[in-house]
Amino acid sequence: MTSPAPFRPIRLAGHRLRAEILPFGASLVSLVPDGLGRSIVLGHGNREDYAKHPKLYMGAVIGRHANRIAFGRTLLDGQTLKLDLNAPPHHSAGGAAGFSTQTFRVGLRTRERVALHYHSPDGEGGYPGALDVSVTYELAPPSTLRLTLEATTTAPTILSMCHHPYFDLDGRRDVRDHELQVHAERYLPCDDTVLPTGDVVPVKGTGFDFRTARRFASAPGWARLNNTFRLHDMPEGPLRPAATLWGADGTRLDLATTMPGLHVYSGHRLSGTAHGADGQQFEAFSGLCLEAQAWPDAPNNPLFPSVVLRPERGYRHVTEYRIGLQNEARRAG
Repeated sequence: MTSPAPFRPIRLAGHRLRAEILPFGASLVSLVPDGLGRSIVLGHGNREDYAKHPKLYMGAVIGRHANRIAFGRTLLDGQTLKLDLNAPPHHSAGGAAGFSTQTFRVGLRTRERVALHYHSPDGEGGYPGALDVSVTYELAPPSTLRLTLEATTTAPTILSMCHHPYFDLDGRRDVRDHELQVHAERYLPCDDTVLPTGDVVPVKGTGFDFRTARRFASAPGWARLNNTFRLHDMPEGPLRPAATLWGADGTRLDLATTMPGLHVYSGHRLSGTAHGADGQQFEAFSGLCLEAQAWPDAPNNPLFPSVVLRPERGYRHVTEYRIGLQNEARRAG
């Protein structure tokens, strides 16, 4: 197991895809399908910008807890946990020193696969239990990037990891003309601080209804979309389709996951402070985030799928991104 420089890229190739990953934040820098000649995910042109712009979470693995925990407080087995308020007034994305800011060790590596590892000590970020985390990126048929997140703990803790890529399928740096379909009948409303209200309500008749593919910017309220869709009610289920995204040129992404939620973020907070490899600024709506994860603020909502991890069981989360190019069938059915 090696510990390379945080920003030294790891390159994978196979099954009509090429990917580049950094040890810093276990971040996906680029994902290039054969025949396309460009990445379908946003990535900083200057690799050190991954550390300079940590709150963009560009392609990073998030932990210990993805998304919000209300006011940085929750109870675990009668013990009050006090967490970093890095998204005032709430805790978000594991805090200012979450997994997205850590350098992962490089483990087993082949041409098509790499495993990255991180040891989170007991008490890090206010979370109990020493945690051993593994992140595995693997290129698989057909034209699929498979991401597996695994962990074990020495004591009861809270764990809800996710991946935070910004997708731009047609290379236009404007996702408003992308089409999105989400296989969800319900979603989690949130307040102005992106904290879920605790309700889980039908998408029917709302701007959150993506059950049938629609142009992203045709949905009422699309510009501020930053919500989780309910896929199922179990902490983890079988791998199942969650969403499909099409670029304006017909490039297609099918996302499948074992997680109970899919968070969709419009990218409206991108503000031109960061740049891609071509020097172009990442402005608002340059990329659309599809984040397979547990439900936000689950530790404070007992009716939400649990995110408590205990020593007697491990954590495992699988998400797959399957890519189809414009010369393939645009939709089935």
